[in-house]
Amino acid sequence: MVGFFDAEDDGKIPGWDWILGSKAFVNAMTIKPKAMVLVDMVGGTDSTFYMDGNSDRQLSNSIWDTAAKLGYKDIFIPQIKYNILDDHIPFIQAGIPSVDIIDIDDKYWLTASDTPDHVSPKVCKSSALCYGPGLPQETHRIRIAKALG
Repeated sequence: MVGFFDAEDDGKIPGWDWILGSKAFVNAMTIKPKAMVLVDMVGGTDSTFYMDGNSDRQLSNSIWDTAAKLGYKDIFIPQIKYNILDDHIPFIQAGIPSVDIIDIDDKYWLTASDTPDHVSPKVCKSSALCYGPGLPQETHRIRIAKALG
């Protein structure tokens, strides 16, 4: 399943809450997924992904371990840097193991320079190959990575 959420940011509007789209999604779910991986701001040219303190630890470890095995330990840093309020929180509150893969320190985020020329194919590829639950077994993910070069 792939979900797209809107109304994440409060836009500094008084009385406007955060993560409204994902809250509404979770409240309307008729099927409970086994896990959820939030892929948010993952394509920056200098991106690094630290673990999020609010994410499920076991699922985080699985993703970051896979990243290291695939040669992306310079991008996926296995240390907690922040506790992020993001669209994974409503899933966690609903008892669904969830992880936030995000580069919260992207220097172009929410600037006029947040443009396609600041997107890295290598970083996009690494994030797509490393999150586990939506992909086949780890050995298959490694074969995919080798096939893509």
